[in-house]
Amino acid sequence: MPRSIWSPCRPLCAALAAVLSGMAQAETPPPPESASGSLETPDVQLRYELVPPREGQQGRLLLQGEVEAGPTRLRTQVRIAPGTLDQPVGGVDASWDMPAPGPLGRMVVGDGYTGGAGWSPPARITGLRFGRAVTLREPLRADPVPVAAPAFLGLHPSVGWEERWRAEARRLMPTGGGPSAPTPGDPQPLRAGATDYEVQIGRLREGWDTTDRRYGQGFGAAAYRAGLFEGLTAEARAEWTSTQSAQGFELLQQLGGGTALQALTAQSTAPEGSGQRWGIGLVSPGERLRWRLSYAAADREFRSPTGGAEAREGVRLDTRVQLTRRASAEASLARRMAWDAVAPESTLALGSELDLTRQVRMRMDLSRRVGVDPAWRAGVSMSLPLE
Repeated sequence: MPRSIWSPCRPLCAALAAVLSGMAQAETPPPPESASGSLETPDVQLRYELVPPREGQQGRLLLQGEVEAGPTRLRTQVRIAPGTLDQPVGGVDASWDMPAPGPLGRMVVGDGYTGGAGWSPPARITGLRFGRAVTLREPLRADPVPVAAPAFLGLHPSVGWEERWRAEARRLMPTGGGPSAPTPGDPQPLRAGATDYEVQIGRLREGWDTTDRRYGQGFGAAAYRAGLFEGLTAEARAEWTSTQSAQGFELLQQLGGGTALQALTAQSTAPEGSGQRWGIGLVSPGERLRWRLSYAAADREFRSPTGGAEAREGVRLDTRVQLTRRASAEASLARRMAWDAVAPESTLALGSELDLTRQVRMRMDLSRRVGVDPAWRAGVSMSLPLE
């Protein structure tokens, strides 16, 4: 019988000791095996990822472009594989984001992302979306933090553009999904009496970087959010495919000083049976100290239409400290217990950011995963002005 991570003989602090011990005994992190970067202006953004040939696989170049004209935004991705004779250049995806009349709000046609929720991770989808503006949510998950992923990032790659050139070299173990995978953000409250909604219809796409357009099942989602009264926001969301469905309810309560309490529950129905998941989290987005603490658990039978099976339970802590005007540090610690696992899995990610000058910024990340599938991941990036 799997042991709970809340066992008195294994308190949460043991996770940090276990990870540090594993790092001390592990080998030196291997050298980078891929590179990515971007050219960005307020109206145009071009990103790239370059993967050299290795282990009998062809090298490839993934280009992402975004053009914004007023309220309309066009996105496209192209994958170039010179060593592939049958399809050296392939279109990965394209979407058109535009304002819609009346209650439709904004409309996205083509390839995009599901919005996700506190109980459902975002996923790629091809189809139609309308309602509130596209934002991606950070779910309260029982999974460990992605290795080398900073604890706090923007809601979407198109948010917060800077006229900078960015280059990054990194080692992925195992190979990650590439720069096309967005980083979700925290939930945002609504003022009392305000409401919004979203509706999505289409087909799920596999992975974050595919050229053969491998589609999954048909997918639909609908969500409604309301500010019940000052400081309290509620959201109901349903997702479904041809074989399974899930419904969830979430509350976000502002506690003052910028701190918010997030609580959720969800239920799924799938061929494996019906299951539930639940979670609770605290978020404090302060200026000098930011932190997020969350706990999530799920039944063995719970299945998210976009995320599949869940771990039995897990806890995660993200922190960011502004050390000086030019330097900051981040740390993420996660510990989870998967169903049928004999021991918990832990992940520790460390990051730092330093403004070398007013226009030059450097970032370093290092993480270590300890457990069934140990892995290192490291990254270094530099931001320079275009002019």
